[in-house]
Amino acid sequence: MLITYVKAQSIDKEFIKKIKFDGLRPYVTELWGWDEQYQENNFNKNFNPENMDLIVYQNQKIGMIRTELQDDCLYLAEIFIDKLYRNKGIGTKIIKDLINSNKPKPIKLQFLKPNPVQSLYEKLGFRIIDETNSHYKMQI
Repeated sequence: MLITYVKAQSIDKEFIKKIKFDGLRPYVTELWGWDEQYQENNFNKNFNPENMDLIVYQNQKIGMIRTELQDDCLYLAEIFIDKLYRNKGIGTKIIKDLINSNKPKPIKLQFLKPNPVQSLYEKLGFRIIDETNSHYKMQI
């Protein structure tokens, strides 16, 4: 499975917004309700393509990933895969590659509690290190 990455650009804004909103909407809705205007404003305020990569599979943009190199770890800030490409092992491969390329430095992430992704992260070796009312925080 060949997955490549290209730097996101301003012209990718609508694509990134769509996959991010599609990925977050069910879980945000469950926790707080979905306020489209708030989400639009928040996305526009924080959109910075400089620190994002697009995920490319079979010559198609299928997602985005954003990582941050911190003093003590690599932080997986965001990963979103278009719903047409989910549950095909692509996200698993991306995270496995991140794990393998960042040893021995730990990787940390967090996700909304209603998101069923926890079992995937646990299968890959992540363990819960903290939680808030809305998020689980994990590390490998």
